[in-house]
Amino acid sequence: METESEIRGKAYVAWKSWHEAYPGLVSGEFLDKMTLEKCEKMAFGQTEGFLVAKDGARVIGFLGYGDRGEEAPDTGEIFALYVLSEYYGTGVGRKLMEAGLQKLRHYPKITLWVLKENKRAIRFYQKCGFVPTGEEMFSTIVSAAEIRMVYPRNKGEIDMDLSEITVQSRQVMRELLERASLTPGGLVVVGCSSSEVAGGVIGHASSFETAQAVLEGLYPEIVSRGLFLAAQCCEHLNRALIVERRLALQRGYEIVCVVPKPKAGGSFATAAWGAFEDPVAVEHVAAEAGLDIGLTLIGMHLRSVAVPVRLSADTVGAARITAALTRPKYIGGARAQYE
Repeated sequence: METESEIRGKAYVAWKSWHEAYPGLVSGEFLDKMTLEKCEKMAFGQTEGFLVAKDGARVIGFLGYGDRGEEAPDTGEIFALYVLSEYYGTGVGRKLMEAGLQKLRHYPKITLWVLKENKRAIRFYQKCGFVPTGEEMFSTIVSAAEIRMVYPRNKGEIDMDLSEITVQSRQVMRELLERASLTPGGLVVVGCSSSEVAGGVIGHASSFETAQAVLEGLYPEIVSRGLFLAAQCCEHLNRALIVERRLALQRGYEIVCVVPKPKAGGSFATAAWGAFEDPVAVEHVAAEAGLDIGLTLIGMHLRSVAVPVRLSADTVGAARITAALTRPKYIGGARAQYE
């Protein structure tokens, strides 16, 4: 049972968090209405299903948990998680989440909704084990889109909307290519762990269907610009690459004899082999740009000098992404000019 001081402290944390973390993410009209008095009224109106974090006598964060009753009786839900900004990075949020998950442990599924543009919160939830489901809705209350995330019991099994994976892949590749400004004939290397995209662990839950969904999103963006794709294989094939034969011949890459399979080369490379006109395998390339979906380590196949690119999205499905373009080396001494 919460004390009055804890309820008031919880209300303050909610009010402070909304006004510190949400400007630009939700409508200004909503924030104007989210007064401390309103937060206190809400806090006193609902006192069950909350965990409170304190520093001494001061409330510094709280988590709300429960379920939606008959609407989804087998699903537990994290309804709220707020921590004062001065306590970011101290482990308070993680401890609250761990305690909340423990409270909901008897539910077959645990979910939450988070603002689509709240990248900080999404990264935090991913570190806690949550993965996006592909579901999205528009909240008329805050005038912003929200996405659903789930805490899967089996990390290799998640109900992921493959069409959403295709959309996400298309968007990140389009943004990368717009930033890279490659000329026709340029090469883009992509490494993709279908396991990570689907919420599993790299190398342990390969999914050909997921890999196809990724390829269907990004490959048209590449070929429509007159560019080539190099699909990186997994370490079982020494991170060799699948490319079009004509690219290998144009660039003088030595062709090697191997055909990728989902368990030896990876699902993404296998999907690329099936999609290319005349696929071959090569051991090395020097690509002008690259996209890494699921921390597959593509750096060995980028031309010098690699320049990190921060994209507006940082995941495809449940997989973290990194991207890079490249530039020529600067050489010479004090007298050298570059323009």
